[in-house]
Amino acid sequence: MIFKASMDTFTKNTTVIISTVIGLIFIFPLFTKDYTYPVFLIFIILGLYVISFALKPLRYKINKNVISIERLVNDVSFNISDIKLIQKVEDLSALSSIRLFGIGGLFGFFGIFWNSKYGRMTYYATKKNDSIMLITNQNKKIVITPDDKDAFLECFLTMKTAAGNQ
Repeated sequence: MIFKASMDTFTKNTTVIISTVIGLIFIFPLFTKDYTYPVFLIFIILGLYVISFALKPLRYKINKNVISIERLVNDVSFNISDIKLIQKVEDLSALSSIRLFGIGGLFGFFGIFWNSKYGRMTYYATKKNDSIMLITNQNKKIVITPDDKDAFLECFLTMKTAAGNQ
């Protein structure tokens, strides 16, 4: 079953603002006739933007015994049998998470984050609210944000029960 991963208003606004600023950085030299921008700086900014877009979660999929996070590049998968607990997390911003390495608003929230309540977490999220946390048998915490989280939970529990009966 496939679950959409839409961006919330905060993420959309952040993406528009950052995209506008990056666009202005590229066109500013054309208006000022100042072409002394370091070329490597332009490539770094553009590269980070493209990488952020490519790693944005597009959708979540539960298929047989696997949960997949589909992205333009480098999909991520977890076996359902490796997940010991699944729980709703209503508001990521309320957790006061610190971004250790990742993206915090441009096309979503993905990477490694930390907070005092849950410790280290890996986000594959497109919004700040209505999240689901998967906790693996190795105590890894994965945060995802399917649009229909209740249907996702129901599908997960059905698959987990079916996998346990085999």
